[in-house]
Parts: sequence; C-alpha cells; structure tokens
Amino acid sequence: MNIAIVGAGVGGSNLLNSLINVEDVKITMVVDTNLNSPGILLAKKYGIKYSDSMDSIRSSETDIVIEATGNEKVSKMVKDKFENSCTIIDSKAALFLMTLVRKDIDNITKMNNQISLIHDTSSLVEYQIKEITLTIEELRNLSSNLLSYTQLSNEYINKSDTIIKYVNEISSKTNMLGLNASIEAARAGEQGRGFSVVAKEVQKLANDSAGFSKEIDQILNKLSHEINKINVEAKKLDSLSEKQIVASNHVNDAIANLMEESNKHTTSSINPS
Repeated sequence: MNIAIVGAGVGGSNLLNSLINVEDVKITMVVDTNLNSPGILLAKKYGIKYSDSMDSIRSSETDIVIEATGNEKVSKMVKDKFENSCTIIDSKAALFLMTLVRKDIDNITKMNNQISLIHDTSSLVEYQIKEITLTIEELRNLSSNLLSYTQLSNEYINKSDTIIKYVNEISSKTNMLGLNASIEAARAGEQGRGFSVVAKEVQKLANDSAGFSKEIDQILNKLSHEINKINVEAKKLDSLSEKQIVASNHVNDAIANLMEESNKHTTSSINPS
C-alpha cells in the first residue's frame, strides 16, 4: 500500500513516524511548503522522497493521499487533484488518525520507559545476586574449613587422651613405688628416716600428677564437646549455604527470563507487525 502525506507538521510527522515501520505500507512522498518542517526532516532521515509541491505526487504510484494540514484550501486542492485516482483521507479523518497515533506513541514511550526501568532494575538485582552468591561461596568455604579444623582438633584430643592415660599409668606406678619406699623406710627404722621423706615426696608428686591429669582430661572432654557443637553448626551452615545457592540460581533464572521478555517487548514496540 503506497501512501503520500500532504502536510509535514507535527501531525504529519507523527503519522510518518508511526507508519514507517508498518509492514505492507510504503510512504512514497511527503509534501510540505516548508522543507524544514518536522515531517520533511524525518523523511530525509529515512530516505523518503519529499517535495514542496503536490505535483510531485504520482497518482499512478499512490493508493492513499493523507491530507494532514487541516487547511481548507489545501484540502480542496488535494480533492480536485486526486479524487478520481486515489483514496483521500481528509484533515478530520487525519486528525482522528493523528490523535490515535499520538496516544499510540505515548503508550509505546511509556511502555519502553517501564521496560527500560525493569531492565535496569533487573541488571542491578542480578549484580547484587551475584555478589550474594560469591558471599555464600565464601561462607561455604569457611564452613568446610571449620569442619576440617574440628576434625583435626578431635584427632589432637584423641592423641591427648592417649598421653593422659600414659601419664596416669606413670603416676600410678610412681605412687606404688613411693608406697613401697615408705614401707621399706619404716622397716629400716632410724636409718631409713631420710629415705622416708623422699618416698613421701614421690607419692605427693604421683598424687599431684594424677590430679593434674584428671583436670586436663576434664578440660579436654569439655573442649571435645564444644568442638562437636561447632561441627554441628558448621554442617548446618553448609546446608544453609547450599539452599541459598539454589535460591540465588532460581532468582538469576527468573531475572534472565524477565530481561529476555522485556527485550522482546522493546523490539516488538519498535518494530510493530
């Protein structure tokens, strides 16, 4: 369908801007006495033929002539010249079309602004989600390190238990040795008095060692209990991190779909079918 537009002011410019991307529609000529009017400048931009005279419109190549000036004299000239060869849309019908076009352009502009806002917001959210995901990965690594540290600490505690048992065994034998020494000192009478003092000190040392060993064992048991609690919490942290990663991936997928849809709508609004 070939269309010529007479009148390239704001209304004609809006018509041209709206029709330029419509399939099966070709703008063959834009006419206005002012070659610096908005519609003429737009025609130059799109490479559409333009003129300051209606004589440039070839009726044989034109199906519809749109009179967009609203000037009665121009309207009569268009009617006299093209009534028998082309379909004429007069200024009133053109005004109606231009009103619809302006609303259409406004709606498209608003929609594109909203889509742009959604796109920008989605990009920002996507960036923040990536930052959160990186933080979650760091927490996950921290959890893994904590689990490794607690396992290593438990190994040290187990080794300490072995040492404590060995110390207890030495303490027991030392105590027994001190007891036997005391008995022998008693049998020796006056000659064994000095040896008796040594034997008592050995028994005291054995008893002190046993007491310290018991205290250390209690401390290690408490430490083992706390480490087990840390181990449980670290496993919870690891599980929570995994859930957060899954949730972040879902959000990323949703944002990607939203951006894809917004891009589709932007393209369709720019190139309507």
